[in-house]
Amino acid sequence: MTGQEEATLAIGTLVSCFGLWWLFTLYRDYRVDRFREEMFALRGHLFDEAANGLIDFGHPAYKTLRNTMNGFIRFGHRLSLLEFVLTPITVDVEDGFVQEWQKSSSGLSPEVRSKLERFRDKMNFIAIKHISLNSTLVIATMIFPVILWLFARRVLEPLVQKLKPAVNRIDTAALVHGRA
Repeated sequence: MTGQEEATLAIGTLVSCFGLWWLFTLYRDYRVDRFREEMFALRGHLFDEAANGLIDFGHPAYKTLRNTMNGFIRFGHRLSLLEFVLTPITVDVEDGFVQEWQKSSSGLSPEVRSKLERFRDKMNFIAIKHISLNSTLVIATMIFPVILWLFARRVLEPLVQKLKPAVNRIDTAALVHGRA
């Protein structure tokens, strides 16, 4: 390789790396916006249910769910796999959400409590989905390989069909060696 070819390759590599970094930054911003939008919609649905008489706006269980959703919305940009792993170490879980939720929802009817638990489950699902889809580790170890596998299936299967006579010879050779 000549010096000019090496320089062109180096510049191309740098531009490609910058482009990937820029795309990943845009993706992360999109994921945070999407997470917040989903949490806003869920909070709006909770508000609608309260407005329709499911629970009083001043009830502690409603306030607990609303405040938790507000916290997710406010700090969604910081919600990450690392935060998910480190939170039990850095936050006193005994004085956390579970204790407040049990205390605030204890006097509710089973029907109302069940509906609010579904809101809580949806809230948690949205948060875990965000953590998963916003994690570089998850993207690198799960999502990228799945995309690569789908691409390989789409490209390699037709190629294997075209190379069938050659593949059959390789299969025959493997069978002969396998019998030996």
